[in-house]
Amino acid sequence: MLLLPVLAIALLQGVPGYRYTFRMTPDHGGRIAGTVREDGRNARIDFDAGRLGDDEYLLTRPGQLLVIHPDEREYSVVDDATFERIAGAGLEAASDIGVVRFRVRDAQITPERLGPADSIAGFATRRVRLTEAFTVQVSAFGMRGDAVHMRVITDYWVTDQPVLVHNPLIEMLSRLGTVLGQSDPIFVRRQAAARDALISGTPLKIVVTAWSQDQDERDDRPSVTTIEIADLARATVDPEIFRIPRGLRRRDGEFSWRF
Repeated sequence: MLLLPVLAIALLQGVPGYRYTFRMTPDHGGRIAGTVREDGRNARIDFDAGRLGDDEYLLTRPGQLLVIHPDEREYSVVDDATFERIAGAGLEAASDIGVVRFRVRDAQITPERLGPADSIAGFATRRVRLTEAFTVQVSAFGMRGDAVHMRVITDYWVTDQPVLVHNPLIEMLSRLGTVLGQSDPIFVRRQAAARDALISGTPLKIVVTAWSQDQDERDDRPSVTTIEIADLARATVDPEIFRIPRGLRRRDGEFSWRF
């Protein structure tokens, strides 16, 4: 008889979880930052004020990501694997239609384990690296364009403790350097297999360094994007923050996020 009152008190007090901040800082602008609260299964991602211009936020559930649009009284749902390569999936769809075609060739994906690394957010880490090199041939309306050669080095600082809820947003941001390669489903499968074999635990810092070269011009200055987790600590989390607010309508057959 005492079980229900005890459960009610526990829910009012919240459930154990983690809270952390994150930021993505590319060298060409467009910084993204926010706060994540999670309970070991679900997570809520709130962006810094002014990022989206309204109260839009993300919810993650096992296998799903939801974009909540409070101002529009709607929400969108997508599976997390699709969201993680949303830009590449758009290129693949365009290639399938045939207006613009992308052909990936000579892909090389090399994983490396670089050993113990710096402490981040108070946690010991090890550093691993994924080097990806490939060529993309782009053609439009049947006219063959230049081939673009890409080389992308992604360094991860990974901790075994704590193991945080998978964050599809950070995963998606870390893949933007290889977006042209993601137009090819074979490349995507090879990339996923290499990452899964290389990374066990939680990345607390990711640095993506990307070079591109076409037949006329070489880009000797790479683009560098840094993604970092900070202020990571245990927290008591209100389970209500993971629920879809009442009165919101689902956008059936449509996914919308103002990236």
